[in-house]
Amino acid sequence: EVWIFSGLFGALRPEDPIPDHRLPMGARLPGTGALAGFWRPRLRDALEDRTRGATVVDLRSGPYRSACTGGWADVLRIDVVRSRDGRRGVVSHQAKHWRGMVCAGLLDASPDSLPPTVTVEGCVSAIRSTAPTMVAHDATGARQQVVDVEVGPTTPTREGGSVTVL
Repeated sequence: EVWIFSGLFGALRPEDPIPDHRLPMGARLPGTGALAGFWRPRLRDALEDRTRGATVVDLRSGPYRSACTGGWADVLRIDVVRSRDGRRGVVSHQAKHWRGMVCAGLLDASPDSLPPTVTVEGCVSAIRSTAPTMVAHDATGARQQVVDVEVGPTTPTREGGSVTVL
């Protein structure tokens, strides 16, 4: 299943019709306050039973993650970093593009490699197999490519799930 998080609508499915809008999760609205705080209990109510104990690949940026941590699931959080001149840094401008390529790779994976009960390890394996084909170009036209997929340690959550950072 694919869920898309929205500051205006909460969680959407790809087929949900929505009007053109721009309202980031990090926004604060009069009477509502921070959107992440507004959505937190609502998203938990909507998603906890559906995803408890499941493997969730989290492709969201920080403000969207704070709206629903999913601590009850086994979360594989995808972070995008760049290594340049021996220094590592977080990719912010093209991170959504790279995460989209990860999502496409997972959706294109064979049903044998990603069954409905897939584990974090299974997702990591599928991502590793498609990562070498992920190529993008920056604003100057320079070619960028995945050269390594690093997996951090798995950390248990207080809610019975876990978080693994890729």
